[in-house]
Amino acid sequence: MKKYLLLVSAFLLTLFLSAQDIKNYIPEKVNYIVKIDGQRINNNVNFDIIRSSEMYKDFIFKMLNNKTAEQRAIIKLFETPDETGLNIKSHMYLYEIPQEVKKSAKASSYDDEDYYQPKTRSITVVAIPLLNNKNFTNFIKDVYHDNSKVKVMKFAKGMNYMNVNNSNLIIWNAEKVFFCKLPYRSYYDKEYSKADIKTFIKSIAFPIEHKSILSNSKVLNALGKDSDVSYIFTSNVWSEMPYMFNEINREKNVKDTAIFNQDLFKDNYSFSYINFENGEIVFTGNQFYGKKLAGIIDPIFNLKPSAKLGNILYQTPVTSYISYAFSLTEVQKFVDKTFTYSMDTILIEYIRDSQNNLFETDSVINKYRVEIDSIDFLVNGPKQTVDVLDLETITDSGTVYTDEERDNYDYYSYDSGADKAKYEHESLNWYQIDSLEARQDSLYVLIDDRKDTLAVRTYQSLGIKGDELWSIFNGEFLILYHAMTTVEKKSKEYEMDAEYNYVEVEKTKKVPMPLYSFALTINNNVMFKKYLNIMLQKGFIQKEKNRYLVVLGEMNQYIWASDTMCIITNDNNFNPSKRSATTKSDYELTNFNRVTNHQSGAYIEVGKILASSVQFVEDKETAEVLEILAKYFDETIYYTTFDENTNMNTKTDVVFNDEKINSLNSIYAMFNEMYVHFTKK
Repeated sequence: MKKYLLLVSAFLLTLFLSAQDIKNYIPEKVNYIVKIDGQRINNNVNFDIIRSSEMYKDFIFKMLNNKTAEQRAIIKLFETPDETGLNIKSHMYLYEIPQEVKKSAKASSYDDEDYYQPKTRSITVVAIPLLNNKNFTNFIKDVYHDNSKVKVMKFAKGMNYMNVNNSNLIIWNAEKVFFCKLPYRSYYDKEYSKADIKTFIKSIAFPIEHKSILSNSKVLNALGKDSDVSYIFTSNVWSEMPYMFNEINREKNVKDTAIFNQDLFKDNYSFSYINFENGEIVFTGNQFYGKKLAGIIDPIFNLKPSAKLGNILYQTPVTSYISYAFSLTEVQKFVDKTFTYSMDTILIEYIRDSQNNLFETDSVINKYRVEIDSIDFLVNGPKQTVDVLDLETITDSGTVYTDEERDNYDYYSYDSGADKAKYEHESLNWYQIDSLEARQDSLYVLIDDRKDTLAVRTYQSLGIKGDELWSIFNGEFLILYHAMTTVEKKSKEYEMDAEYNYVEVEKTKKVPMPLYSFALTINNNVMFKKYLNIMLQKGFIQKEKNRYLVVLGEMNQYIWASDTMCIITNDNNFNPSKRSATTKSDYELTNFNRVTNHQSGAYIEVGKILASSVQFVEDKETAEVLEILAKYFDETIYYTTFDENTNMNTKTDVVFNDEKINSLNSIYAMFNEMYVHFTKK
């Protein structure tokens, strides 16, 4: 009997402990989970220093003047958080629960079928353990003291809730509280009924017997990692939303509809962590891909930049860089298999979009535009226009600044044929109007067709074959930041001469410009030289002694080319053959290894870049902000690697200058210094 009672007691204790664990309230099917370790943050961050700062004092004692119950509640949350009843020195969770909305009935056969597909809306929940139920009840009453419609309601024994404006729900019992953002209700939707609210409470504030995240060992292990903030994402929920990938497969450019299906979204997990350490913020991440997505990602991205690309770091002084590697050949295979369009169609569409304004000057398109305007004038009468008043300010130097201010009244613009047009408009019958509008629609189609024709002709005149472009480069690249400089930018202004006539004056202004290099390794040198010669023939580039000058754009850019490497730079002093590759400092070796050992990476000397940029900024306040930022930031280091199972690991270190102070304290000190600098001077 005693043994039986012990077993029952152990079972009940297990149920009790399970009920206390907030993870037992989180469904397995959630869009994401964020865990905040309040105890860990509290142990590492010096909140006393924060509370003694000028910015904090002004916020607490000036902005919040302690006059209302709501203000007193907020002050209590910042000054003595334990008195609110919230246990913020614990594990707190933010998560999003998808709620499926059933398919609506179509109003008529003409309605868009897609609109009536089942959609999902989500409940966003913040779950926090409580220290004291009564203290929290008093605290939350004070927060909503001025809102007479918000009342504390009882749901069950020991459980209360507040319905705030039928959009937010607060549910709490003796151990925990759930702050809920309910799914959006449009203007046409009914408000949530009492039955709806009760359904929400039952689904959120009670332990889940089956299929909570406790049953998913991968998610559970990820949440168990020691970190200040944990972010868990899974695409499994998407695999149960067929309308999503069905919508993709209905696109006319999708060739292989077997790629975008539920299997693509199964068992993909992303785990990210943030730790606020002394002197740095450390971001780490692990991405685990399901079998199908891994099969797509692995051949494209599971690569590392080559040594010949990394060797660029030995040949030029560099303070920062970004490196990346992927396979253009594998991208082409995926695009050709999955979609109907080719590189030619992509480039033609790009030319069409980028040259839209230029194509508007075409004589045929102009002819169509005139006819469209004539039809519009005939059908609708003269247009209404808005008068614009020019407010001119003349400075002592004679410079004229013009501001436009719209009048409050609308006027009909004067037109000598307005009365005639109005008469013709009123005398038209519906058949004539329909015919004219149909002609107008056809003209818009003709304009689009004409633009397509012009884009194709422009593309063909360049002598480009899209499929050849895939093979020119490998896909790996390196962006190098050299230094900051200034360039002169010309602009036109209007000034008044001695006889009070407007005179156009050309002025120059110095603007900051980063000096950079963009390096790519060449896969097919024969094809690369072919297109280099095309650019020479078309006049896009000019040959210099050992490089090419790009003549497009306002600023000079240069191309350095070898059989294996192409480098584009705007630094006139850059010469990749200047230094010997055998001269390798420890600094260069470290950067070389960072580039060649990771699929992608970055090394940014943030503090140096900010400090060197100050002298190039004309605005005094902006320069002062940069000076303050430069005092705190040191460098940022990022990298991405793949393991043998195509799982991706990422790490980013944001390093601060003071390695003895917690990074959150450094960030707060930085903002406090800005606040004091701009408000106390």
